[in-house]
Amino acid sequence: MKPSTVLPIVSALVGGVASQGLCATEDPTPETLALLGKLQQRERRGTLVRRQSAAANLTVPVHMHAVVSEGQDERIPEAQLQQQFQVLVDSFAPSNIHLVLEGQTRTVDGELARGPLGQGAGFQEFVRTTRAGGYGTLNVYFYTDMDPGVSGICNLPSIGGGEDPFIWNDPCHILAATMPGDGAEGVQGKTAVHEVGHWFGLLHTFHGSTCNPLGGDMVDDTPPESVATTGCPVGKDSCPEQPGLDPIHNYMDYSSDPCLTEFTPGQTFRMHDTFAWTRASS
Repeated sequence: MKPSTVLPIVSALVGGVASQGLCATEDPTPETLALLGKLQQRERRGTLVRRQSAAANLTVPVHMHAVVSEGQDERIPEAQLQQQFQVLVDSFAPSNIHLVLEGQTRTVDGELARGPLGQGAGFQEFVRTTRAGGYGTLNVYFYTDMDPGVSGICNLPSIGGGEDPFIWNDPCHILAATMPGDGAEGVQGKTAVHEVGHWFGLLHTFHGSTCNPLGGDMVDDTPPESVATTGCPVGKDSCPEQPGLDPIHNYMDYSSDPCLTEFTPGQTFRMHDTFAWTRASS
């Protein structure tokens, strides 16, 4: 599936259709892959240092944005934003990442409520003027009318990514139907957790669709996985010749919301390291 007209924020689709829909985060650039590789080697060499780093609480300010169309202006009330925020807080707290809600906005506009897919300069300006904080501030937008085939979009961080005009490209963009309390059975708000994982520098656990232990998501303690997960198939093993079953409970897979429960210690180290290298000074 490829959108017909796409902003740079969604220039490439990763993975396939699964129970949580497509994540349209763009493929990492060669520069980003080089950074992740550098961090991987650093983490391998400095076990004690990385443990101490990840043990320290990382506090990140958050701004939440509801964007609804005129005919659906009752959706995404403040209480639902708070419920979704709590899911984020609870999911990242075990990784010693402390999220602090600093602000909320609400926009009623049918065109903007379609999200970033197929939009142009007007949408960029909307994000630029409503987004708050620097490159170390997480902004998450929720849209009532985004293409239901795409559940979320959030780009990986990069060195220098906070420099204008690129900072408008930084927020996470989420389909409102993936939020808790939106009506669908089994929807718990884990799509936002998955997308924010990208914001912190994590790749999909099935990145590259490979069983090569030197490829994949470039985190050593996530087992190789060559196929994205649908549902919650206990015992799934897409790389039987490699140790470990597929990480179906990992937030960076495509499993159903009730199945997604964890980041690994290695992913925790990676999120802290990536933030320090790319976002901490912004």
